[in-house]
This record gives sequence, structure tokens and C-alpha cells, in this order.
Amino acid sequence: MIELIEKRQENSKTFDLGNRSRRLEVYMGAVHYKDNYASDEQWKDIELTWAGNKITKAPYELTLDGTKLTLKDKKTGETSTIELLDAKPLGMKWKIIPENTRVSFRHILPSDKIPFEAKFKITGKGLITTKAFDDDGELMLDVAVVGDTLTEKLSGIRDKQTGQVRPAKGQIKVDPTWQVGASADDCGGYGTYFDPAYSDFRSGFYVIGEEGNYSGMRVTSVTIPKGATIDTAYLILQAMYSDTATVVNTNLHGEAADNPGTFTDYTDFWARTRTGEFVAWDAIPAWTAETIYNSPEIKTIIQEIVNRAGWASGNSIVIFWRNDGSTETAGVRRRAYSYDTSTTKAPQLVITYTPPAVTAKTSSDTGSGADAKLTGNPKATLVKSETGTGADAKVALQTTLLGFIRRVVTISDRTVISAIPDRTLSAAYSDRDKIVETVTEQ
Repeated sequence: MIELIEKRQENSKTFDLGNRSRRLEVYMGAVHYKDNYASDEQWKDIELTWAGNKITKAPYELTLDGTKLTLKDKKTGETSTIELLDAKPLGMKWKIIPENTRVSFRHILPSDKIPFEAKFKITGKGLITTKAFDDDGELMLDVAVVGDTLTEKLSGIRDKQTGQVRPAKGQIKVDPTWQVGASADDCGGYGTYFDPAYSDFRSGFYVIGEEGNYSGMRVTSVTIPKGATIDTAYLILQAMYSDTATVVNTNLHGEAADNPGTFTDYTDFWARTRTGEFVAWDAIPAWTAETIYNSPEIKTIIQEIVNRAGWASGNSIVIFWRNDGSTETAGVRRRAYSYDTSTTKAPQLVITYTPPAVTAKTSSDTGSGADAKLTGNPKATLVKSETGTGADAKVALQTTLLGFIRRVVTISDRTVISAIPDRTLSAAYSDRDKIVETVTEQ
């Protein structure tokens, strides 16, 4: 499996599997970055490795100076800061959590250290979000911003979705997070409750008396050519919590749209037309936190979408995951990371496909020097031209490899290289003043 670097998008990778088969990995957020987003430089892999007190191989530049974070957004050039001023009780552990498109300043608390309060000085125009959660879900957190001071208060353990007091489970994590841009590409809820920034991507049953959980995710820049055959397709999900209650029965659908937009509200979510094809994902086994799980095969859903008359390479795809007959007991659910909780661990769509067949065509370049022309195939482009005749024949900008002169012709999105041994070059052009070369598209 070889990555086709030239096919990279900000949020995707394409691999050549041989025999004309390709694998496309599409992420909800960036997996590549540029140092200069206004340029046409090649997309580079994000590397979240500290070099001293800095991280620079990301869509942002991060500097840690004591308890102060300085973050520069490479897309906008804007700089933001987050500085810890005070935390109570004293001595609480904290750490910096860098991800592909966000950075969290996280306090980690044992349950006997509640209530907790932290104050931060924030500057700049960057998007700052706040969150508190333990091993059983998100918690209610009081947040206030006065001037440039952000205050977080966790007075007790109260579930954010139900509003009910419950025991803490595991360590409690509280953080303000700086993020490159907002996300409206995943959402979820239960019953009539809808959240465009849902803390996890989930399905199953949650609250007795309410309809089961539902979620939606949108991936952009899906570079599947029209007419492609979908060989396999599935979601990769990373469990955010350990969920063991059964029985969890769910369905996966796509959105029957050529290029769907972001989610806005409850009405928008349910008004979207589902694909005729769907996949039952039933009796889902227990999940263990931080473990990666694959969905069932969903190639029929993806095939229906790319077969649409208005489909074009680079469009977006939406996948829905909803409850379908799970046991109606609180906690019968499966929860994966959403983009709003982790831009690095968010859902991923993997598609293996075969491009549409291409009819073989031939093209000839005729003439010499500046008069060389390519005929027979409008998609073929001559990128190296020959000049001179007979023993004086030369290849402009020629490159030599193992004693061969390489002629490179780009056809569609493939490069065909033909090589002629040096010793035959003169004979090839001897007694001619016309160059003829035939290239077959493969």
C-alpha cells in the first residue's frame, strides 16, 4: 500500500493498492497542514511532537512558557493565549493536551477534590471552549468570562445531559480548549434534545421515557470519482467510555444528497433525506474505553451516494447512526469520541474503490522543437519535447536513469514513463525530421 502524496487533501489520504484499486481515508478534521496556507505547497503530515517548548508541525504554532500557552493559527495568522492564574484546591495536576486542530489546558482531579475552581487569562480571537467530564460522561460546569478572565467552577458531580447528581466515575478532567475553527460536522442527541457540539458520537438507549440516541457525522473532500465501484467502506470509531450494557441495536444510513452541508438544529437533522440503503448494526458487543472499533460494511450506502447524478469528486458525505430497538434500560449505548471532544480520535470513514474503467487511447507527438504537438488524446500533455534530428537529436530537460533517457508524458492523473537506451537514440532519429512517439493510457 503506497500513499499517493499528490492526492492528499487537508483531511484525507489516498493509497494505491495495486490492480487499479485505491483506499481513501477521510477524517473529520485536519491530518495535514501547511506552513503557508496561501501557497500551493504540498500538504504535510501533522506531528504533535514537542521540540523544546514548542510544537510547530501542525495547523498552529504552540509555545508553552510556564503556565502560559501561546497559539498562532497558521491559517489566519491570529495569536491567542491561555494563562493559568489560579486553581483551588492547590496542587492539582495539569497537563497540556495537543491535538491536530486544538490544544487543551487540562486539570485532572480525584473526586475528593471537589469543589474545584480555576481562573485563566485569555487573549486573542481564537475559539475557546470549556468542558468537564469523568469516565461516565460530561459534567455540568459553571463558566464565566469577565474581561479577559475565564473562570471555571465545578461544584459537584452533576450529569450534563440529565442534570441529575450522580457519583463520580474515575478521574475528573476539566479544561479550557483552544480550537482552529468551530465544528458543525457532527451532532447528536436523544428524544427532542439536540446538540450540534455533542460530546460523543453515540447510539443506543439512554433515558427511559425518551427516544433512543442518535448521531450524525459529515466528512468533506471525499475524492471518489463519479462512476467508481465501492469495494469496501466502514467507519473507524474510538470508544470514549467503557459501555457494557446490552442489547444495543442500531442502524446506519447515509444522507441522500449530492453535497450535504453542516448540521444546524433538530429540525434540520430530521428533515434530511436518508438513503434507501442502510445497514443494521445489532447486538453490538461491550466496548472498552480508548479501544478502536470498526462498523459493519457500509459500501452499499456509499455506492448509492456516489451513483447520484449530481455526485462529484470532492463532495461531502453524511452518515447517520441511530437507535433501532435497543433494550430500553438507561445506559444501553455505545459512545465514541466526537470531533468536539477529540479532533484526533474523531470518527473516520475508510473507502476502498476501483476508479471507472478508462478506454485505452493513443497519442502521438509530431514535429520537432517548438513545433512538437500531441494529437489523438485531448487529456494527454507532452511535458518533455525533443529537438534536433539524427545524431544531433536531444531531449529538452532530459533526465538520465541507469543509462536511459526518460520521456515523461502525463495522461489524466497518471504519469507514463517510457525509456529509450542511449545507444538507440541516434538511430531512432536518423534520417528523420519528424518525431513520432505513441503513448497508451493505462
